[in-house]
Amino acid sequence: MAEPVSPFWAFKWRPQTYDLWGAIASGVGDTWLVGGSRPNPGDEGLIWQTLDREGRRGVAAFCTVTAADPDLRDYTDHWKGTPIPGPRVAIRYTGVPRRSLIFPRAALPIELSALNVARSQGPVFHVTEEQWNAVLELAGGIVPISGSEIDHARAIIELLARGRGQGFNVDADARLAIEAFSMRRVRELLERDGWDIVEDVHA
Repeated sequence: MAEPVSPFWAFKWRPQTYDLWGAIASGVGDTWLVGGSRPNPGDEGLIWQTLDREGRRGVAAFCTVTAADPDLRDYTDHWKGTPIPGPRVAIRYTGVPRRSLIFPRAALPIELSALNVARSQGPVFHVTEEQWNAVLELAGGIVPISGSEIDHARAIIELLARGRGQGFNVDADARLAIEAFSMRRVRELLERDGWDIVEDVHA
């Protein structure tokens, strides 16, 4: 009898082809190419960043699979260019590591270098429960980016803080998206509390 597959996956993200931080800041999910893998709704995943311009890689974020339809073809405009065609699953971003898990290639911890996604080609890879727990421990937990407005705001602050030199750099486009999201959220909250006019002086 085959051993049950644990409900954990690693989705490979290439910064050159997808604006992950913009997608997180906007509060929307997306669809992800899965190839021959078959994640199921409710499965958990990590977003694996491939080498960026500074030669760093690692775990950038976490997600949950929300739909696994073989005919799913939709995707958001956070993809740069036309995504590769093929079977996709819908995901919702759920958090970012409490401690940055983006490392120079030569300094990748064994908990991350042991993952199949770190040493193989393909869009999605299975992660064992033991590996998943090791990643969470290395991360020091997850900063949520869904649920309450406070949780989402905390995650946005975390991303901005890292962009100012605490682990990895957020590029200019992502920073603008995050700041625009933050300003929009502040405006919504103020107007909800009875402010008639809220002037956005952000530029």
